[in-house]
Amino acid sequence: MAETDPNGLRYERKFVPATLGVPETEAMIRLHPAGFREIHHARWVNNLYLDTPYLDYYEANVRGLARRVKCRIRWYGDLLGPVGQPTLELKRKQGIVGSKQGYPLQSFDQGEGFDARALLEKSDLPDALRPELAPLRPILTNRYLRRYFLSGDGGYRVTLDSELGFWPIGPAAGIFRGLSTGDARVILELKFGIGGEEGGARIASQLPFRLTRSSKYVTGIDLLYGR
Repeated sequence: MAETDPNGLRYERKFVPATLGVPETEAMIRLHPAGFREIHHARWVNNLYLDTPYLDYYEANVRGLARRVKCRIRWYGDLLGPVGQPTLELKRKQGIVGSKQGYPLQSFDQGEGFDARALLEKSDLPDALRPELAPLRPILTNRYLRRYFLSGDGGYRVTLDSELGFWPIGPAAGIFRGLSTGDARVILELKFGIGGEEGGARIASQLPFRLTRSSKYVTGIDLLYGR
């Protein structure tokens, strides 16, 4: 069974079934020898990504640098309107493992006049984090429907994402500008902690999908801005 790392490090393995839809992929998860079962109702996940004016985070992810970061504001449920319990998340990659730091933000209304940078400034965030956030700007919003599964031994999680949509947003404020761009793919992600490498490899080998690099942020930038 995978262990809980004190530094929050974990493995994430992504698969993109080339020709299968959600029902077929979900059936394969449920029939997997690891005994996966659904542990949460399906829900919409919304992310507003931030990056530097030169898209340094995007470039680092495209180049596959050993140390790289993604910064986003995440909330669940409706895309627009009042948002309760949003979270600032920083995903940091260190070689083949990564970590995710989360910080609660003030509630806001995702609509006309919403300013992502103002939200960060007025939220109660660690002072040590603010210099890292200062140069960041809102770049895009994405949304997808997520399903959650847990292995029979409790050591491995799988998420299944579908109905991906991407929206460009203004350079200073988090206001949508233009129509959404969709991605019809289904994305499966296997997640486990330090110590779970052997089991993770076994689970991955029993999935009829190829392991791939797949970043929703990078996909969104490529689709919206033709990078």
